[in-house]
Amino acid sequence: MNPTPKATLSKPTQLLFHIAARSHTLAELFGVNQIFPDVSSPGVLQFESIPRPWLVPHPIHPDEYSFDPEKFAERLRGCSSGQRYMILWILNVWNPGLAASKGWHFDLFKCLDSLDADNREAIMWWFKNPIWP
Repeated sequence: MNPTPKATLSKPTQLLFHIAARSHTLAELFGVNQIFPDVSSPGVLQFESIPRPWLVPHPIHPDEYSFDPEKFAERLRGCSSGQRYMILWILNVWNPGLAASKGWHFDLFKCLDSLDADNREAIMWWFKNPIWP
């Protein structure tokens, strides 16, 4: 009897999870923790068992899951201002052109004034290492 193969994340979506794991707010929304076995390690993702309706089958590779920004943006309804800033930030990291077309405006200066140190540090880390999914 063959076990059911586990679905994998597309490479861009894996990268997005690594970016999100640096912020406690996004890590909670993504249901992921980043474990650093040692100082030189890039970190390993540990996934929590939560629903992720914004992960959808990749259109070309159906055995992979991809990030659906429009479904993730549904989280903007009824969230705190800190969550809102972090959601808008990750949506703009994912695809700035799509974010602009959808009106998902991210204001860096307003967010820095209201976010806690951990979330500000996650954004600053990304600015120092601007990787795009």
